[in-house]
Amino acid sequence: MSFFDALHKIQKKPEATRKKILAVSVAVIMAFIIFLWLAALKYPSAKKETEKNPNPFSVFKETISKGIQGLKEL
Repeated sequence: MSFFDALHKIQKKPEATRKKILAVSVAVIMAFIIFLWLAALKYPSAKKETEKNPNPFSVFKETISKGIQGLKEL
């Protein structure tokens, strides 16, 4: 049975039954979207993880400044 066959079968049903099918399908789709949304909130994106790591340029700058200070002490 293809999608269009199932669609034609639903279209032949009484209006009350079609409205029930519509309400159930909307509820299922909304529940799925809300589940995905909550899952995205639970696991933050990689953008927040990069904020925890120092900037590569700041690490490079710090390494160079420590190296220069070490040379000055000699």
